[in-house]
Amino acid sequence: MRRFLMIVFCAAPLACQFGTRVGALAVAHEPTGTAATITLLSGRSVSAELLAVGDTDITMLWSDSVWSLQYARARKMTFSGVPVTLNNGMGPTPTDRDRLRLASRFPQGLSPDLEARLLAAHHQAALAAFAP
Repeated sequence: MRRFLMIVFCAAPLACQFGTRVGALAVAHEPTGTAATITLLSGRSVSAELLAVGDTDITMLWSDSVWSLQYARARKMTFSGVPVTLNNGMGPTPTDRDRLRLASRFPQGLSPDLEARLLAAHHQAALAAFAP
């Protein structure tokens, strides 16, 4: 038993040494979400701030407007500082979705009230959406 306790005592400081640290994430020090680079099906490329992540779409701030983009409408999505790349309209896996949520400005998602306040701040009546 003493040997076991000694191993646990010595190994405990090492347990916190693995994985990503908050200090290494730029979004942990800023009130913004990570930058997203998105190539649309048309080939057009846009850079936007990741606001929130949903099951079928992302919400982003682009050109001072709040947009919703379905994963199926993008050829490729990459995210600064997050090891996730989405290709050919495929949505993220549950693990990747969690990673993206943590890097977004609103990791808890956008409640109807929060979405309304965000839209009002950007003088919008509704989310803008990319055309097919």
